[in-house]
Formats: sequence, structure tokens, C-alpha cells
Amino acid sequence: MLDYIIVGQGIAGSVLALELLKKGKQIVVIDNNYYNSSSKGAAGLSHPMSFKRTILSWNAENLSQYSIDYYQKLEKKLEAKFYEPLDFVRLFGSIEEQNNWFSKQTETAFKDILLDTNHTLEKYPLKSDFGGGKVNQSFRLHLTPFLKAVKGKLESLNSFRK
Repeated sequence: MLDYIIVGQGIAGSVLALELLKKGKQIVVIDNNYYNSSSKGAAGLSHPMSFKRTILSWNAENLSQYSIDYYQKLEKKLEAKFYEPLDFVRLFGSIEEQNNWFSKQTETAFKDILLDTNHTLEKYPLKSDFGGGKVNQSFRLHLTPFLKAVKGKLESLNSFRK
């Protein structure tokens, strides 16, 4: 007996399918392989904050590291390579942005996310009169191999329909 039908094998549909399978549910994923879907058009970039105002995304303190751990474990389970840690660097456009960054670094919620400024920029061919800062817990999910690996898993379980 089928417990769930998932329409669309994008990022959300793929993760939902895998989690339901982990819980022993009987599922089928239906996907038309539309070339212009949201997941196929996305860059797969993930970071825990909004740069404009230097604020954390909702529940970033918990969800950012959880996402990293999740995709790294999933790579091993699916025997595929799709997770890539990234250095996100923000260049400051003003002294105000620089000061805002420094003040946020003193807040507990930001301690593992925002890194110091100028020493970070030496690693990159970037220049800014006001410096810049690095954001930890940033990564790229390479979507084509991710979706392909999940589809292969679903097909092996006869849980995928086109």
C-alpha cells in the first residue's frame, strides 16, 4: 500500500522522499523532468544569513550545521559527490557595514558564522577599501549529481515514475 505520492523530484521532493523512506514509508515520486524547474535553475548555494543587514536566516544557528551534516552523510549513503564547502566573502561598501559586521561578531549567535575581515581577503584576489568578512557554514549543493543520485535510489526501489 502506498503511503505518499510526491509530485516533483527537485530538492524538496528528493529530501522529503528520502526522509519518508528512512521512516519505512511506501512512496512514489512523480516527475516530468522539466528542464526549467526551480531546482534545475537554482545555483544550489546555501549560507546562513542575509548580507544586506547582516542578520541570520531563521533558525540558522541550528539549521546551517544540520544541513551540512545531512548532505555530507547523504553523499556517503548515495555514493555520489554533490556537496562542496564554500568560502562566502562579503566585501564591505562602507565603514558602517564594516562596523555592523564587527558588532555582530560579538553576539553569541554569530560566533561560529562570521569571521574576521582583512586576513580573509588575502586568500582571494579581492580588494575593498573597507575590507570584508567570511561567512562560515556556507556550501554549494551541485544539483545535477544530487538529483541524479536520488533518482537512481528511487528507481532502484521502484519508487519513481516519469
